[in-house]
Amino acid sequence: MVWRGAPVQATYLGFPGSMGTKSVDYQITDRFVTPDSSEPFFDEALCRLPHSYQSNDRKRPNPTVQATRTEFGLPEDAVVFCSFNQSYKIDRNTFDVWMRVMREVPNSVLWLLDLAEETKANLRAAAEKAGIDPNRLFFSGFAAPDQHIARLKLADAALDTLVYNGHTTTSDALWAGLPVVTAHGKHFASRVTESPLNAVNLPELVRQDQDEMVRIAVRVGQDAAYRKQLREHIRVAMDTAPLYDTKRFTRNFEEAIRLMVKASRANKMGAIIDVPDVGMN
Repeated sequence: MVWRGAPVQATYLGFPGSMGTKSVDYQITDRFVTPDSSEPFFDEALCRLPHSYQSNDRKRPNPTVQATRTEFGLPEDAVVFCSFNQSYKIDRNTFDVWMRVMREVPNSVLWLLDLAEETKANLRAAAEKAGIDPNRLFFSGFAAPDQHIARLKLADAALDTLVYNGHTTTSDALWAGLPVVTAHGKHFASRVTESPLNAVNLPELVRQDQDEMVRIAVRVGQDAAYRKQLREHIRVAMDTAPLYDTKRFTRNFEEAIRLMVKASRANKMGAIIDVPDVGMN
């Protein structure tokens, strides 16, 4: 989204990275997706919200009626990892990480979005090449939002895509109570999941590299007590964490606008703005 007109132009959620134009003054982000090291790669100045740049609604419907694994052909006794990101996000390194996790958690399956038949065939062939039985890959199609949240609850954990993280996909998984495992990336789109995970106080699920991501995902897959602990943490976070505090987000966003306008009027635009957390005041 771009606001145009004097005195300030800013982008919010429009693109996971710089717009590549100096006609926009600010990119509204946070310190996870755009740490200080990102600044040289943005034409816009960075206006960083205190928790997450993502806006989430605590009043969003969260179905209480559980679907069943049988409905989706999933084995009842397996550890179900999922990733409902579209297939263009599944690069070779990401898929290799997933296959490494599945080798270490032999009673696991991977639940993916059902797209083209060619896509499914390619993924199954890649799994077999990696030494994983392609029958351990399961696919389901698109679903209405409430139905999607209901079915996500059937999984045990979500595995992120790495070059281009889940965005709404990650938010959906967390809203369904699923822990999401990711690795710290080198650019905006590869750090997006890091933002909501920190905003629900789960930085432990953001690993510094792919090897660490495999280790934490394997722990999630092998340790039922740890999975239960993570899900309980997320359940509590829905009522307490900044990610779902819509009123707090709104107040902080308003403060961001105020600070951008203030910088413009003082002819001091260009420096990073780190918005203080004013939402609780």
